[in-house]
Order: sequence, then C-alpha cells, then structure tokens
Amino acid sequence: MQWTRYLKFGIPIVVGIAGTALLLNGVKPPEKSASSSELKAVKYLVVQPKEVFSEMSISGTIEASDKWSAVAQVKGEIYRSNDSIVEGLWVNAGDVILKIDPLDYELAISQISAELSGIEYELSLLTAEAENTQRILDLEQRQLTYAKADLDRIQKLYASGSATRKQLDDIQRATLTSEKIVTDINNGLLLVEPRKQKLLAQKQALSISLERAHRDLARTDIIAPYPLRISKLLVEDYQAVNVGQPLIEGIGVKSADVTAQVNIEKFRDLIGLNAPPSTLNNEFVTQTLNKLVSAEV
Repeated sequence: MQWTRYLKFGIPIVVGIAGTALLLNGVKPPEKSASSSELKAVKYLVVQPKEVFSEMSISGTIEASDKWSAVAQVKGEIYRSNDSIVEGLWVNAGDVILKIDPLDYELAISQISAELSGIEYELSLLTAEAENTQRILDLEQRQLTYAKADLDRIQKLYASGSATRKQLDDIQRATLTSEKIVTDINNGLLLVEPRKQKLLAQKQALSISLERAHRDLARTDIIAPYPLRISKLLVEDYQAVNVGQPLIEGIGVKSADVTAQVNIEKFRDLIGLNAPPSTLNNEFVTQTLNKLVSAEV
C-alpha cells in the first residue's frame, strides 16, 4: 500500500527532472558578437583648464621715465674717463663718465691743510705761553707781597726814627716796580683769550674752506646716478667748462612711459563690459588700465 503511494508521487518528479536535463543539454551557448573582436585603439588628450586673457594692440610713443642731465658744478678742463665713453653707451650706476681736472682742487686742499696745521701750532704755543705766564705771575705776586711787607716794616721804623729816608724811598720804589710787573703780566694774560678766539675763528674758517675744497674735488667726477644710456655728449675732451655748463644727457633703463590713444569701443570689448560707451569716461579708463592692463615694452 505504501509502495503504491510512493510510486504515485515519485514517478512524475523523476520524469520532470529528466526532461529538464534534456532541455538544458540542447540549448546552445550565446554567440560572440563579431564587432567585439574588431575594436580599435584611439588617441586622446587630457585638456587642462587655462585662463585666457584678452589682448589689444595699439600704437604710441615711448619715452624713458628717468631722464638725466649733468651740469658742471666746478670749473676746469674736462675730459672723458676713457675712450669708450661715446653716445649710445650703456653705463652702470656709479660709473665715472667724465672728469674735470682735479689738480687745482687737490692743491687747494693741500694749502688749506697746511694753514690749518699752522693754526694748530699757534694755538699750542699760545696755551704754553699762557701757562708759563701764569707761573711767572704767581712768583711776582709773591714778590709783591714780600715788598709790601718790607714797605710796611720800613715805614714803621722810619716813623720811630730807626730807618733813614733813603731806606724808605728804596723800598717804596721796589714795591712800585713789583706792582707794575704784576699789572703787566695780568694785562698780558687778559690778551691771551682774545688771541685764542681769533685763532679758533681762523681755524673754523679754514675747516669750512677745506670741506668745500673736498666737495669741489668730488664734483670733478661726473658719475652716473643709476643705470642709463648716454644720449648726448655736450662737451669735447680738454674743453674748459664753467659752473652751470651742460655736460651730458642720458636716459634710464629701468622703466619707460608709453603715450597711446585707446579706442573706447575696442577697450570696452577688451575688458568685456556690457555698459554703454557713454559710461567709459577718461577717469574710468585710466583706473581700469592701471588695474587690468600690463604692457611689456
């Protein structure tokens, strides 16, 4: 009875499994697409973002921002520092371009220096003289003190009858002589200070003259104040020049000024404004150029 029930349900299951297996065996695998084997290699570029600026070409005039001209500050015979100094030459800051004959100014310095040395010597002599005179004054004042003491003693003796008139007269003359000597020495000492002040004034005047002579000597070298190109030589070698005479002209090399006319419509397109042209006045254009436009000259 049980076997009959198992056969009733098991046979259909077995038959279903067998049928499914036969169907799976009969299914073909998917065919490969013919296009997959024909793929081709391609080249490619990696594009990086880059900021793009608007440009506009305009014409104008260019001038050096720094213009230099030299004039003679001292007089004398002038010549070039070397034969390579010609118009168009580029020179560096501190280069000596022209020279004025320095001999007169060197001689002036030597003469003034010698006079200063003489003043210094006179001041030292005056100091020594004052010290020596003071020592003599001290001695003479002591001598005067003794003379006055003797005079007082002789006067008392003369009054008592113990000294003669001649003794009194002699001591009086000695005392007066001593007083005169002290007075003369004091007068001499009083003159020391004015003499000293005069010498000091002469020394100061000579010191000023010496400083001026050194300054004039330095001005005999015509030196480039900054890097520049010589545009004009206005003197010739061994020409005598006077104070204030133009000598040379040059232009700087660091920067230049460009004068150009900018069309408002083109400028408006350059900076990408949608505003009407009436808003682009000169002040606005100048401010915008200063902020946005850089020129390479």
